Amino acid sequence: MTDMRPEMLATAEKISRMVISGEIPIHRAKRFVAKKPTGGEARTYMIELGASGGQPTARCFRGPAYSHRSDSLDRDLPLMQSARSANSITTYYPTEELNPFDLAAMVLGVSDEMPPDELAKLLVEHDHVLMLPAIEKLLDMYDKDWKGDLVHLAADSEFSSNQCFVVNATGGVLLMQFHRPHKGAGWTVQLNSFNKVYGISSHMSRQTFVFRNAPVLC
Repeated sequence: MTDMRPEMLATAEKISRMVISGEIPIHRAKRFVAKKPTGGEARTYMIELGASGGQPTARCFRGPAYSHRSDSLDRDLPLMQSARSANSITTYYPTEELNPFDLAAMVLGVSDEMPPDELAKLLVEHDHVLMLPAIEKLLDMYDKDWKGDLVHLAADSEFSSNQCFVVNATGGVLLMQFHRPHKGAGWTVQLNSFNKVYGISSHMSRQTFVFRNAPVLC
């Protein structure tokens, strides 16, 4: 895997800032960012997500929109989720088998041989992790985007799943998975370790990885 070129990072970050500041609307940004990168590793989409307030972890993913909430959220995550300002959310659809380590290295523009604990530290330092209220806001946007033109997630199929990185109680990183088997069903939310290498599951035909303030792989 080659490192991401600095000019690619600069262009993606500029587009993200312009969307958040309102200089360009999302539909214009899509012409730049909804592209398949060279090599076919991941299709990429970017949207703007508004600010989200802080709240206790125990209050997140409650209510009729959610059918299953893993107990590990309260055990392994911080007691409080921090408020976040408006930001860009980038969704990657891998077009070949790609494990979380490889994709994190692509997003960060570093070697795919970097140890997982160092990758995790960089994901936090570069603000690519999501807080739970922001994920709730993203899922609510998906539910309201009935045409599917704005929020690109893998849902409404038994063979779809989405993952993002969240900060655990000790300042490390875990993978959060959210899945909805069909429209009208509730979301299931659970945590996965970042210490085990795995790729796209053989029974999951559609999977996405979601990052905060991440570059577009174009």
